[in-house]
Amino acid sequence: MSPRNTHKRDLILAEGEALIYRRGFRRTTLADIAHAAKVALGNIYYYFKTKDELLEAISARRTEAFTERCREWEAHSSDPRLRLLAYLDLPGERIDELTAHGCPIGGLAQEFIKEDRERDGRIGHIVLAAQMDWVQNQFHALGRRRAHEDAAHLIGAIQGAILMAAALNDPALLKIELARLHDWLKTLPSND
Repeated sequence: MSPRNTHKRDLILAEGEALIYRRGFRRTTLADIAHAAKVALGNIYYYFKTKDELLEAISARRTEAFTERCREWEAHSSDPRLRLLAYLDLPGERIDELTAHGCPIGGLAQEFIKEDRERDGRIGHIVLAAQMDWVQNQFHALGRRRAHEDAAHLIGAIQGAILMAAALNDPALLKIELARLHDWLKTLPSND
């Protein structure tokens, strides 16, 4: 694919991801995405034969972005606790956006799960699986025997706080929960 074609595909993906995040999968049409990306509808079909293919590409894009962020955290610090604290800083940097629209990862995961129920559920799993694996690995590196449960607690608490903040339009709920999780991570014993 030429650089020009890659740019157009990336633009379609970015606009599709943004629209699906704000409107939801069912309410977003390929025509809406074409309009937002300022491309002809035929261009969408050139890259993605179906809306499901676009959804899969968005999932892969999200996973790649998260993996790149993990590499940055790992290059910056060899301490898994500091890497987990950096992970926790992500929602703290976007409290207003998350309160207004919810979590793009959690929201897209829900959309993927709903759309993929008839098939194998694979897309919805991929969205959060990369985060779960990485967070669990950090807890394991801390010597936590219940690394899986710790990871589920951290991710679940973040997702729940974002949902509550968005549903009640109250960013303080997210700020408070992030502060609690921050304290929990800082005081969590390395070996349990």
